[in-house]
Order: sequence, then C-alpha cells, then structure tokens
Amino acid sequence: MTDPTRRPVPGSARGPAPSAGTGRAIDPGEVVEVTVVLRRRAPVPDALIEGPDTLSAAQLGAEYGAEGADVDVVRGVLGAAGLTITSVDAPSRRMQVSGSAAAVAAAFGTTLTRTTSCTDHRRW
Repeated sequence: MTDPTRRPVPGSARGPAPSAGTGRAIDPGEVVEVTVVLRRRAPVPDALIEGPDTLSAAQLGAEYGAEGADVDVVRGVLGAAGLTITSVDAPSRRMQVSGSAAAVAAAFGTTLTRTTSCTDHRRW
C-alpha cells in the first residue's frame, strides 16, 4: 500500500490462499461482489468467547454488531466511489457491495486478480 492517504485496517492483510494458482487479470468492467465486515460497537468480553456466559444471536447483534453511524459512513464512502451496497446486516456487521472490478480496486486501493484453488477448484 503506497498511497499515504490510506491506512491498512489491522488484521486485514491476507496472503495468497494455500495451494492457489497464479492470479490472472480481471476485466476492469467485470462486476464483482465483496463482503465488507464492519467493526463491532464494543469488544466482546472474554466470558462470552471462552464461556461460561452466552447470548442469543439477537442479543449478540444488538450489543456487539455494527453501529448505524459506521454503516452510514461506509455506505457514503463506497457509494461515492461508484459502488452499490446490495445488502446490509448490522447485527452480523456485514455489507455486501458490488461494482466494476476497476471501481472496487480503486475504492480499496488494491489490485484484483482471478485465481483457482488447486485443492477444490473454486474460483475467486
């Protein structure tokens, strides 16, 4: 990442998938879909992660899902970048986003390539 106006999100760096084939270029006009995972509204306490405390899925989403303000900011930034928000699930902190490969790459400051896993032949 060489753009000084961008900062990597801690924990977001990913290397190649194990046994993935060499990536090849994606047509810049091809529509791609990505999932954006937003930050939690609060850290999850160790007692919920390690036990014995538990919460229902609804309680977990209400207490530790994404803040509405974060959803609004990300929606605005990605919309201004020419991307379409196709779904939002604040309790699970996920936003589905689509747009041209060129727009997605520009919005996230990255390069997209298509690759196939050598172990299960899935395409990304």
